[in-house]
Amino acid sequence: MNNSILKTKNVLLMITLAGLLVGILGFLWQYLTYKNIMPVFPCLFHDLLRLYCPGCGGTRSVKAFLRFQIINSLFSNPFVFYTLIFGLYYYIGGWVTVIKNNGKRYYRYSDTVLYIAVALLLGNFIIRNILLVCYKIDYLGDFYPVT
Repeated sequence: MNNSILKTKNVLLMITLAGLLVGILGFLWQYLTYKNIMPVFPCLFHDLLRLYCPGCGGTRSVKAFLRFQIINSLFSNPFVFYTLIFGLYYYIGGWVTVIKNNGKRYYRYSDTVLYIAVALLLGNFIIRNILLVCYKIDYLGDFYPVT
């Protein structure tokens, strides 16, 4: 395939993906800021075990981030913020790679990013539930009312 045709296809793909990303973010902005979100399926950790699940607070974190409340977003679930930062890093790196088109990748994948994400997710899960069970500290206010 001709190099210019391949470059054009890559640019069109990136423009399409950018439009899709903008559409998804617009939908999330509308949906999360103006609607009350109710889960379709009950959370077994929350309802049966009376504990927080590893992903608990994710929706609140996205909602706070979209309202530019970064501290609230980090307290709700830091994994969301971490995922956003590295997602943007890889997305921008992909764009730069397509635009420059010199055979070089402008982002570097590392398994360490994945290991840190898993450690952050599990660490948040463990610390949040230790605070809840042992010290009755519920900073999200789902089990005990925040005073």
